Amino acid sequence: MRQLLGSCEINDIKCKYHFNGNKFFLIPIEEKEIRKLTQILYRDEIKYIELPSSHDKEICDYVYFSGYSHLTDGFSLDVDKYFEYYSNDEVKSIVITSDALNFYVNPAEYFYDLKVEGNYKELDLLYQSKDIYEFNFNFEGVNIISKFMIGDILYRGIASDMKLNSKLELSFDPTNDREFIIRLQNAVKKCFKFAIYNDEIEFNNIELISNSKKRSKCGRIILRQHKGNVNYKLISFKSNYYYLKDYLGSFFELIANDNNLYSAHLKNTSTEYFNSTEKRLTNIFAAFETEYKKLPEKVRACDTTSVEPFRQQVLSTLSGIQTNNHEEKQFLNDLISRTKGLGKEYGARKKILNAISHVEDCISSSLKTYQIDEKARNKLSQEICKLRNKIVHNNYEGVIDDQRGINLMEWITYAMLLKRVGIPSDKIEYILGRVFQSNLLGFK
Repeated sequence: MRQLLGSCEINDIKCKYHFNGNKFFLIPIEEKEIRKLTQILYRDEIKYIELPSSHDKEICDYVYFSGYSHLTDGFSLDVDKYFEYYSNDEVKSIVITSDALNFYVNPAEYFYDLKVEGNYKELDLLYQSKDIYEFNFNFEGVNIISKFMIGDILYRGIASDMKLNSKLELSFDPTNDREFIIRLQNAVKKCFKFAIYNDEIEFNNIELISNSKKRSKCGRIILRQHKGNVNYKLISFKSNYYYLKDYLGSFFELIANDNNLYSAHLKNTSTEYFNSTEKRLTNIFAAFETEYKKLPEKVRACDTTSVEPFRQQVLSTLSGIQTNNHEEKQFLNDLISRTKGLGKEYGARKKILNAISHVEDCISSSLKTYQIDEKARNKLSQEICKLRNKIVHNNYEGVIDDQRGINLMEWITYAMLLKRVGIPSDKIEYILGRVFQSNLLGFK
C-alpha cells in the first residue's frame, strides 16, 4: 500500500515527504540542504525518487515526476507515476484497466452477442476472467503478446471498483526495466488514442504481474489522476473494435513504433465534428501533411520527365556562376537547392486531390452519403486551402460554414493511416462509418 508520508534520501539529502493527490511534497530535514536540492531539481539530474517500503527493507517504491515548484521549506512535485512494489520479482506482464477500454471493448455488448448467438456459458465473473481476443505486436524489438480480458471483478478484494471491466494484458520477456514498461504503456495509450480517435485517453490502473510459477501480482503503477470531459458512452457508440480487431496486431505495431504521428486533431466530439473551429482545421491539416509524407513515393511524386532536360540546363548554368563573397555563395547554393526540388512536390490542393484518389475505394460510401462528387471535391479542396492560408496568416475571422471540407480531410487522413497498416479498403469504410458517422455501413 502506498505510503502517504515518510522519509527518503536524494543524493544523501535526508528528506520528509507526504502525498496529496497528484502532488508530492518534499522537505529537507536540514534547512541548509534546500539550496543543494534546488540545484539537483533545476539541473534535471533525477527522473524519479526512491521511497523505502514500510513492510520490506529490500523493496523500494518509485515516484516519477514531471515538474516542481518551490515552497517556503521545500518543494512540491507533480507526480506522473508511482511504482508500488510488493516483491522484487521480475515483471512478465502488465494488466491495464481504463474507462475508455470498457466502452471500446464493451463487456455488455460482448456477452449480449454471445447470448444472441447461443454461445453464452455461465461464468463466475467475480473471481474469474474470460480471455476474449489475443493479438501480438512488436515494440522496440520485443514481442508483446496481448489479450483482452473481461471479468475478475474482485481482483483487488474489498478495494475493487466492483465494475465489470475490460482489461488488456501485455506479456513480454521478464524484466525489471521500469523505463521499458513506461515506454510500452505510453505507446499502447497512443494506440488507443488513434483507435478510439480521442487524444484524452487515460489509464486508470496498471497491475504488474510477476515472473513466478504461480501467477501473482508483484506491484502496480498508480497513475496521475485526470479530470477529463470525455464522453465514454459516445466512444461505445463509435467503437470500431469489431472491424479493427483482426488487424490490431499490425495496427498496434505501426502506431506504437511510429514516433512521428500527429495527434492534436484526434479529440472528436459531435459538437466539434459538426462545428469545427479554425484551430481544429489547422490541426487536421497538420495531421494530413504528416500522414501524406508517408505515402509511397510513387503516389506522392510528380511526373517531371518533360522538364528534366531544362532543369539540368538551368543547374549547369547556375553551377558556372562565379561568386564574390560568402553571401552570394550562400544565395547561389540556396537557388541550386530549390531548383533541384522545384516541381517535384504537389501543392496543398493537389495533395488533397491526390490523397482522395489514393483512398477513394475506402471513402466512396462516405462521399456518397455527404454528396461529395468530383465537382464538390475540387471546390472543397480549393476552399479548404484558401481558408487554411487565411488562418495561418491571421487573416480570418468567423465561423466555418461548410464543414464537409474539414470532414473530408479527416476521412482521408485516417484512411491513409489505416491503409498504411494494411487494412482492406472495405473494412476501412466500415471503420470510418463508426468513427465519423460518415456512412451507415457499420450500423446495419
